[in-house]
Amino acid sequence: MTGPGTSTGGFVRATVSRLERSLKARMVAVFLAVSVAIAIVTAITVYLQAAAALRKSVEDRLAGLADRRVEDVNSWVKQQSDLLAFTATLPGLADDAVRLQRAPAGEAPDQAGRERARVERLLRAAVASGLAATEVQVLSLRGGRVLAATDAPAVGTYRVQDPFYVQGLKGPFVSEIYPAPETARPVLSISTPLHDASGRVVGVVAAHFNLHAMQELLAQPSPGFPVRVYLVNTLGELVSADRFGSEAFRRGVQSTGITRALQRNNGMGRYRDYEGETVIGAYRWIAKRDLALLVEVPERDALATARTLLLSVLVGGLFAGGLLALVVYLVTGRVAEPILATARAARRIAAGDFTVRAPVTTRDEVGELATSFNEMTDRLGDVYDDLNGQVQATTSALEALRENQALMHGIVDNSATLVLVVSQSGRCVLVNREVEGVFGVRREALQGRMLLDVIPGEAAVSLMEATESVIQRGVVVEREFTASSERGPRTYLAVCFPIAPPGGAASAVGVIATDLTERKRAEAEQREFEANVQHAQKLESLGVMAGGIAHDFNNILGAVLGNADLALNALDDREEVRRSLEQVVSAARRAADLTRQMLAYAGRASFRREPSDINALLRELSGLASMSLSKKAHVDLQLCEPAPWVTADPAQLSQVVLNLLTNAGDAIGDATGQVTVRTEIVSTLPRELADRWMGEPAPGGPYALLIVEDDGAGMDEETQRRMFEPFFTTKELGRGLGLAAVLGIVKGIGGALTVRSARGVGTRITVAFPASVAPASRPASQAAAEAAELTPRTVLVVDDEPMLRSLARRGLRNAGFEVLEAADGHQGLAMFTAGAARIAVVVLDLTMPGMSGSEVLQGIRALDDTVPVVITSGYAPEQLDDEARHETGIRYVQKPYTILQLVRTVSEVARQVA
Repeated sequence: MTGPGTSTGGFVRATVSRLERSLKARMVAVFLAVSVAIAIVTAITVYLQAAAALRKSVEDRLAGLADRRVEDVNSWVKQQSDLLAFTATLPGLADDAVRLQRAPAGEAPDQAGRERARVERLLRAAVASGLAATEVQVLSLRGGRVLAATDAPAVGTYRVQDPFYVQGLKGPFVSEIYPAPETARPVLSISTPLHDASGRVVGVVAAHFNLHAMQELLAQPSPGFPVRVYLVNTLGELVSADRFGSEAFRRGVQSTGITRALQRNNGMGRYRDYEGETVIGAYRWIAKRDLALLVEVPERDALATARTLLLSVLVGGLFAGGLLALVVYLVTGRVAEPILATARAARRIAAGDFTVRAPVTTRDEVGELATSFNEMTDRLGDVYDDLNGQVQATTSALEALRENQALMHGIVDNSATLVLVVSQSGRCVLVNREVEGVFGVRREALQGRMLLDVIPGEAAVSLMEATESVIQRGVVVEREFTASSERGPRTYLAVCFPIAPPGGAASAVGVIATDLTERKRAEAEQREFEANVQHAQKLESLGVMAGGIAHDFNNILGAVLGNADLALNALDDREEVRRSLEQVVSAARRAADLTRQMLAYAGRASFRREPSDINALLRELSGLASMSLSKKAHVDLQLCEPAPWVTADPAQLSQVVLNLLTNAGDAIGDATGQVTVRTEIVSTLPRELADRWMGEPAPGGPYALLIVEDDGAGMDEETQRRMFEPFFTTKELGRGLGLAAVLGIVKGIGGALTVRSARGVGTRITVAFPASVAPASRPASQAAAEAAELTPRTVLVVDDEPMLRSLARRGLRNAGFEVLEAADGHQGLAMFTAGAARIAVVVLDLTMPGMSGSEVLQGIRALDDTVPVVITSGYAPEQLDDEARHETGIRYVQKPYTILQLVRTVSEVARQVA
């Protein structure tokens, strides 16, 4: 059983289905809907325009009517006031009023009655002549007693407090509208003084109006539409509509028009009146009467014509729409049939029959459509044949693409590098088999995980920073990282590049990481090999210089012994002893300098780069180098000012200088010649140096140049080409390591060198380094003052050499320190264990028999890891073992040292812990 809802739903679905299948139905529906919409819009537009015009016309008429009614009210009140003033001048009225006031209480009633009757006749005559009052009274001058009245019961009453009496004595008076005491109906009172023949005020004439005449005046018919005109006083009370009765009069009324009028405004508006009905009204404030006058017409009445016009236009539009829909139905029927025939042909073509053609029955647009359809069918047949060929080609291409993808996957998976694709959010989109093998996790588990979860430790953080930089900047970023894997720690160089469509932003980052572990190991071995070569070459050079050094040492020892003998033989001559000891000190310092230079040169490079003064280095090493040169070879130092500074290992720089000087001396041989050593600071490099700068563009200036030039035999081109090869030499006793070491050191520092030479002319080698800034140095006065500030603390001196131990003891005690002495490492550690609480500084010799200084240091640190230790040794700091060199709280004094050096160093560290 089906209900009305089911039937309605079925009808709607059937209608929608018919519209979807039938062009004719859709055309009719569309035209009908458009027609109805146009009719509705037109009707509403006409209605709004007509309503606006009618509203404007009504407002203009209401405004004019309101102005006329205000004028009518004022004119009527003026007319009544003039009539009352005329009544007060009637002959005999003043005289009779005077006699009525003077009549004694005992006077005969007939006499007073005749006088009152005459007055009342005059008053009624005034009413009959046009005075629209309901009652007219004559009141006495004093007391306000009613002497005569058209209403007999009022005679004899007193109105002394009524405004019309009080103000009437002073002159003509029109009261506000007020409720009558007897009837509570709205009343208007007008009064005027009563004068005798001499002009003296002898009483008051008052008229009372019940506003019926005013109401008739306001209610005069207005042509065109019904209009309501009424008055409202300042209390919001209706005073002119007698149909409300006294109760309605007492009840206040409110509306927008009443409120605006009572606010002393004049105007127009559309609002709801006091009964709630929408009206178009004009409101005026009558200032002379303190009244609001409102003229209103219901909006439905005012716009009735516009509504009639709306209905007419709407009915006409709907009729025209229906007629148009019928015409469209008939026309589309003729148009749709050829289109349906074309559709049937299209369905057969879709089934694969390209022989069917659409009938061409007309030469209009429909016929043109059928003709174009047939041409399209011909082309479709050709395209169909072409597509068959293209499908076969595409199938082959897809097969080839799958083979290429398989090949690429094989290459990526079998690559020895790590291959990853990381999304913008940091998740792994693709990883190759090498990633799986290195980190021991299956690829299925890695894909989709955050990069921080795939690669462990700091390596993932570094790679994430690189990928974020690629995403933000769209550039290729290289990053080296070390990661822990199943094969142990591995070092990789990752190249991160953006993956983006042409012209688009990067959507992912590709990462290809190459394993550098073996390469790093090979580079470390190469550096070690070069260091060994350099060290071997140093020892070879020392062997060459040994004879000269031994000769120089003999000279120094001869000076020491001779001056010591002189001092011993002249003990009584203090001046001679002083001169001899000064010579001993000077010779000892020469020996110390020579020993330090030999140790610094013979030791291995520390690879500790620090600012080094090339001029100071040349001055220091020129004497040592001259020992291995021919006595006929003169070394000329031409050092620039200010001195050039280079950031490098001082030991390596010393090796470069000595090798270049030695080779220059060997080139001169036994002949007389000169070796010129020159330093320069330049802002731009000569072209031949700039082109040789490490295979890359030279860094910005300034540059420090070291030029070593000799006037020896020179070299041919073959020798110049091979002179820096390891083990290539032209000397009988050489091993060919010197210049190879020079080239390695220069490249390691980041510099470059060039060689100019010719047979019989000599050789010039130019070395260029990036110049550095000289370090700031403390003033000598400040250092001396600090050295003089000695703090008396206990110092433990551990040294196996009795003379040095005694020297340290005497010097430190003279400076105010308490000194404990230990002759070897065992004794020193035992003394520190016993007195660790009071020992402030330990002076420790590293090279001792039995327990070495390093072992003593370990024992001290096991007991107290904060006590400062001053290490003394004949080796340079960089030649000490790593443990001693990197230990915290360590200061170093190189032997031989002066007492001032030792005392100043001990004082500084003692002051730091004080």
